[in-house]
Amino acid sequence: MDRARSEVKVTASIGVFGGAFNPVHHGHLIAAQVTLETLNLDSIIFIPTGIPPHKKDPAVSAEMRFKMTSIAVENNPKFEVSEIEINRNGPSYTVDTLKTLTLQRPETNFHLLIGADELEEFKDWHCWQEIINLARLAVMNRPGYKSKPEDPLLCEKTNTVEIPDIQISSSGLRNRIGERLSIKYFVPEKVDLFIKENELYYG
Repeated sequence: MDRARSEVKVTASIGVFGGAFNPVHHGHLIAAQVTLETLNLDSIIFIPTGIPPHKKDPAVSAEMRFKMTSIAVENNPKFEVSEIEINRNGPSYTVDTLKTLTLQRPETNFHLLIGADELEEFKDWHCWQEIINLARLAVMNRPGYKSKPEDPLLCEKTNTVEIPDIQISSSGLRNRIGERLSIKYFVPEKVDLFIKENELYYG
C-alpha cells in the first residue's frame, strides 16, 4: 500500500463480492449478509463479472445478470451493485477492480469476499500480492476446504466467515430451469419472475 493511501483517513469498511451471479440466489444473499454482520462492514458491493479470465462467457449477458442482481438486493440499503466489471473491455481481473474502487473511494477499507475453495487457488490469481495490499480477504467456509491459509502472509491478511451450509448453486438452478422445474424459494421472487419474463436459461 502506498504512502498516500496509508495517510487517508478511513471512514468506511466495504465488502467486495464478485461473481457471475448466473443467476443470483438466496445463498449469495445470505453469505453477503452474514459477512456484513460478522466483519461489521458498512456495506457490500456485488460486482457481476464481465469477461471472466479463466472461464467461458456466461450464457446470459452481463446486462441481464446485472439487472437480476440489482433486483435481488433492492430492498437492502446496505447492498449495492456495480457495473465496474461489465463496463470494462477485456478480461475482468480482481486486482484491476480493486484498483478502480480504491481510486473511487480512497477513504475505504475493502474486504474481498471469496470462498474457501477459491482460497486454495488464490496464489495463482493475477497479481495476488497486490490484491492483498488493496483488500483483506473475507474467506467464507466451504465443506471440505480449509478457511484459513497456511501461508503466514495470507493468514495475516485474512478474516474467516462462517456461513450456513446452503446447498444452492447457480449451475444447479440453470439445470432446474432447463428441465422446466421450479426455482421458487431458491431465488428472490422478483428474480424468478424476471427469469421467466425474459425466458432465461431455457435453452
